[in-house]
Amino acid sequence: EVVLLILKKGVSNVSIFSYLKSFFKEFNNRSSDCTVYTDAGTLQSHASISAGIKTICAYHGLIGKNNLNALPEYDSIYVFSEDEKEYLLNLGVRSKIHTYPVTRLDSMKNVVIFFLPLDVNALDLMSGIEETIKLFKSFSYEIYIKQHPLANSTEKLKKEYKITPANWKELLNIHKVNYLNTSGGGASTFINKLKPSFIVSRWGSTVFAEALNMGIIPISISQSDNKHIIYPFHKKSLSWPKDKDIITNILSDKESYNDIMNALK
Repeated sequence: EVVLLILKKGVSNVSIFSYLKSFFKEFNNRSSDCTVYTDAGTLQSHASISAGIKTICAYHGLIGKNNLNALPEYDSIYVFSEDEKEYLLNLGVRSKIHTYPVTRLDSMKNVVIFFLPLDVNALDLMSGIEETIKLFKSFSYEIYIKQHPLANSTEKLKKEYKITPANWKELLNIHKVNYLNTSGGGASTFINKLKPSFIVSRWGSTVFAEALNMGIIPISISQSDNKHIIYPFHKKSLSWPKDKDIITNILSDKESYNDIMNALK
């Protein structure tokens, strides 16, 4: 099996790696104080590190399970949660590991932000979004919808990568809902600006870790577990519809927001 993998991947990767290392060595000769930043570009990182360039991994998403033998020896690694940091340390990673800094909100409003995926691939996802919106509207919450940033891709990019963004305005057809500009910043930017009491999204989104670190209760509307992802969604968020009663009790002041937040933390 190892021989087959070498033959299948090695033939193309050896030439790519050779080119990249040559490029980085030449670049390093011209600019010795260069630093490479990457979002887990493994082959490129091995090449830049091998060429003697300081290389920093700044993850764009939540990390999955890693093999220590394949992970590049980055100078530093940035992750979204303490859970991911602890995982990498226990794995034996020798890089300096940091969590992205966030500021806990000093106040919150009756606002909920829905961070929606690029497309719709499950009926239970659609029904979950609609039902959750209706619940929050019944408690007079302001509803904000944040689409995936790739929804605003160029037509060329959409065609090349076969991107088919969902038209959430048309699919949801719910009045008095605010749609946010997808290019207005990352999740923490919108959270700091709108000061929501809740965020709603699906498994796999970094917004779960960002929101919880900022003191906001995250709600999941997806039933899949994504077991390859290190961040423990099932422990650190409420789930729809399983935790519907808990969410309703918080909204009606029958259950303490802070108690639930501390339990999730």
